[in-house]
Amino acid sequence: MTRVICSRLLPATSLLLLLVVQTTTGNCAPSSARATLESIIQAWNQRQNSVRSFQLSWEGAEWRVAAVVPGRLRASAGKDLSTETVSYKSHTTIAVDEEGRTRIERVGAVWDPDVNRLVASRSFDVISGRTHRSFFPDGPTERPAGMGLIPSGWIDGNVVMSRKTLDLLPIRLVFRPFDEKIGVADRSKLLLTDRQGVVDGSVCTVIQQGDETFWVDPNRSFVLVRNLCVRRGITARQVDIQYSKGKVTDWIPTSWTMMSFGGTDGKPVATTSAKVTECKLNSAIPEATFELDFPIGAWVRNSMTNERYIVRDAGKKRPIMPGEFTGSNFEQIRDSEPPGLSRGSKMLIAGVTVLVFVGAFVLWLVARRRRAALRS
Repeated sequence: MTRVICSRLLPATSLLLLLVVQTTTGNCAPSSARATLESIIQAWNQRQNSVRSFQLSWEGAEWRVAAVVPGRLRASAGKDLSTETVSYKSHTTIAVDEEGRTRIERVGAVWDPDVNRLVASRSFDVISGRTHRSFFPDGPTERPAGMGLIPSGWIDGNVVMSRKTLDLLPIRLVFRPFDEKIGVADRSKLLLTDRQGVVDGSVCTVIQQGDETFWVDPNRSFVLVRNLCVRRGITARQVDIQYSKGKVTDWIPTSWTMMSFGGTDGKPVATTSAKVTECKLNSAIPEATFELDFPIGAWVRNSMTNERYIVRDAGKKRPIMPGEFTGSNFEQIRDSEPPGLSRGSKMLIAGVTVLVFVGAFVLWLVARRRRAALRS
């Protein structure tokens, strides 16, 4: 119908209508802003500095080749998973304050080897200072068969990599491109190319950093609309981000699509389509947001102190001794005391201790007599 109407209009009228549409949408117009590397960096800096803190929530539709589903390979050793796929819904919430403290809550799915299917999975992560605390109410994402749904906590010092996971990449691209800890771009390595690309009708300027390219829209303050990672001529990752006009900053993300590719043929192995459901910028974040206490009964591993224990009432810890956990006796360990030394073991240790002291005393006597002999 549109073609019939347009064919009856005068060429001049058609051109006028086209220009009106281009001006109205702002997506099809040719680049009006002069793109220089300095202007792009300045725009990214301004956007990063204007957003001191943020809280975002988004709903995701996940698609995965079975081989990249957490826990699937371990549960299906030797099985070809290249043609098997799974799909599920996810929900993610992230809060980041001015100090960089971060809280991430995820609801997704993992493979449970005990029932041989995908099951719901929840996780909570809090990164504050030099400590990263994680809690998995339904058990860890990489649990072996027979472990069951043991609520698990983790404490480690990996505060950088935990915030650089792929599912947070769009947020980092938009709000923290130059952040020293979680940024994705290095000002000194960015290169303005003479290439152009089109994304959703927008003619984009392309800048490069190693294997990655960043496609920015000159008509929207050089906002990043596409990130490509290409290694040896094969696309490894593609991120496309959509925006709406904002108040605190010029543009805020409303949705994105992330695709990961694998193998020598670059076939898709994972796709996430996300839609932002809530976005708060520079609003106060309660202090309790960055606290994460493990509940009674949680299995905790602390890599910073090399501890394994089960949380008990009043903050007490029930230590898990090396070799005590067999993979299926969590309840027995939880409801018992740590195994003590047998009577025979205690006597052996006492005997060894006495021998050590006796040996040390004899050596002292021998040394004393030699010194006395030398004096005489």
